[in-house]
Amino acid sequence: MNFGFFLGFVNKFKEHGFVHAMLEKGSWFVVEAGIALIALNYLGYASVSPYVGGAVFLAGLLMILKGEGIKGVVELPALLSNTLSYTRIMAVGLASASLAIVVNEFAGEFFHMGGIYMFIAVIILVLGHSVNLALGILGPFLHSLRLHYVEFFTKFFEGGGKQYKPFGR
Repeated sequence: MNFGFFLGFVNKFKEHGFVHAMLEKGSWFVVEAGIALIALNYLGYASVSPYVGGAVFLAGLLMILKGEGIKGVVELPALLSNTLSYTRIMAVGLASASLAIVVNEFAGEFFHMGGIYMFIAVIILVLGHSVNLALGILGPFLHSLRLHYVEFFTKFFEGGGKQYKPFGR
């Protein structure tokens, strides 16, 4: 998300200059810094007053209001929801690792029985890990693709171009 904000900052800087870029896109970094200071203080990792974090957050909020208007303030909760969306990719990876452990333990029980059960254990391992590999490739790909278009591109991409005009009526 921050890389998207940075790209948006660069785009605005090229189009309108530093002040406009700072008010519209750089302000999000100030808001994040304020939130981080508040969170670190309450977790006991920072020795600054929570009022300092609140002041930084408020300064960033005023910058957003000046740069993007009320639309930017309305987008403020999206900062948390976008972060949680990216965290979902981590959860998909953890689920894949858990599924691999389950397949290994299930096949291990068959290996301990010996005989023909060892052949069944190999089939369980091959099928189980094949399904897990397919899910491990497809799931994160689809989630990250959606995140790029929905959360990441909105930080810097502005549509434009020509209005669609069909050939006929």
